[in-house]
Amino acid sequence: MVSFIVYDIVFMIVFTLVISLLLYKNKKNVKREGVMFTYHTQWGTKSMKTIDDKFHKVIGVARYAVVILGFVLMIAMIAMLIQSAWNYITIPELSEIIKAPPIAPLIPYFPQLFGMESMFPPFYFVYFLIAISIVGLVHEFSHGIFMRYSKTKIKSTGIVFLGPIPGAFVEQDDKSFKKKSRFNQMSVLGAGVFANTLTAIIFYLLYIGFFAISFSPAGYVFNTYSISQLNTADITNISQMGEYGIISTAEADYFLDIEMLDKFSTQDNFFAYDNTSAFRAGLVGIIVGVDDVKISEQSDLAVALAKYKPNDKVVIHTLIDENETSYDIILGEHPVDSEKAYLGVGNTQSLDKSSTLKRFLTTLMGFKDSSINYETTWNEDFVYFIYHLLWWVMIINILVALFNMLPWGILDGGRFFELAMDKFFGEKTTKILTRIMGRAILAILVVMMGYWFVRLF
Repeated sequence: MVSFIVYDIVFMIVFTLVISLLLYKNKKNVKREGVMFTYHTQWGTKSMKTIDDKFHKVIGVARYAVVILGFVLMIAMIAMLIQSAWNYITIPELSEIIKAPPIAPLIPYFPQLFGMESMFPPFYFVYFLIAISIVGLVHEFSHGIFMRYSKTKIKSTGIVFLGPIPGAFVEQDDKSFKKKSRFNQMSVLGAGVFANTLTAIIFYLLYIGFFAISFSPAGYVFNTYSISQLNTADITNISQMGEYGIISTAEADYFLDIEMLDKFSTQDNFFAYDNTSAFRAGLVGIIVGVDDVKISEQSDLAVALAKYKPNDKVVIHTLIDENETSYDIILGEHPVDSEKAYLGVGNTQSLDKSSTLKRFLTTLMGFKDSSINYETTWNEDFVYFIYHLLWWVMIINILVALFNMLPWGILDGGRFFELAMDKFFGEKTTKILTRIMGRAILAILVVMMGYWFVRLF
């Protein structure tokens, strides 16, 4: 991993130098705009014309989908922004779990820089370069195609560079654009995020397909011991054993974390660990074997345990940080059928609601079973390289689609919002609504950043 990071940084430096050299050699077609450099070319315009000529009717119908999706993404982004701000303020521990600021720059290595490795896969410069190139190309190219459809004059197309960061642009003639119908203008503005959304869906399908052919189950992941719901009134005695409190009832003994002992007494009902074989043995890790039987997933474990009876002794093999550990365990009785052997482990799959982002990411990864440990079926390093690359292309397309439809400033969503409001409220009221919306969004972002800064110290 460290060696790849070194190669990646070297590649970033070499790429920057090569781009700088190419821009210098082609300086006749290069313009400087502040800290950015733009390389102008007409090849994009010709390609857009070709596509419009071949699919003119399809593009005409697609405009309706573009505008509808624009409204959906705008509403979704506003809702996510409000909910994120609310969660950030009302859930103090959220800022401790997520160390990154609420407005984190999308730059290479940002998961490592902001302590978000548990939420995101590695984000190398090469991932950033490929993903940003794809995002910018499909976004701007789609704008251009719908401009061609509406007969909006296109001045030029080309590539923009901010240091080593590439992008694309389509320069329209503003006078020509503003003469088009409101619907055509909105379809042009929403075309970029429409293309990003389609690209995200395509790469998501590629992501799932690549996972299916490149990974296979290789162990059962349990994240809890067997638990039972108890009533406080049923407790007959409380004692302590190591880091656990022993909760005794007339029927059996149960176990509770020490730090939870002071809390459960205020509740009528609470949950505690059962006195199972797995709990008593302190079983941890990924279960990969029972005696000489290989365990790949939960069903394998169930089949293996079905061969035993209560009080039989088995050896459970687990994987901890890629090191195998063995446990000698005497199986207990199944709580439903006393003639069946019982180990006492389980996996609770719940949707992480600590933030909108984590809930979204958890839902996105729903095709993977959290109770299964997966291993690559071929070249591990290359598999993970492609797997993470597909993920980042998908995610960045989604983020760009959402962010660009935020009804704010010079974003696509800002002008899209103005056109929509002008349809119903007229120019004067629209200007007021646009100003209010912009200030509201800015206020939310400032509050979130301010709250993050205060919590940081």
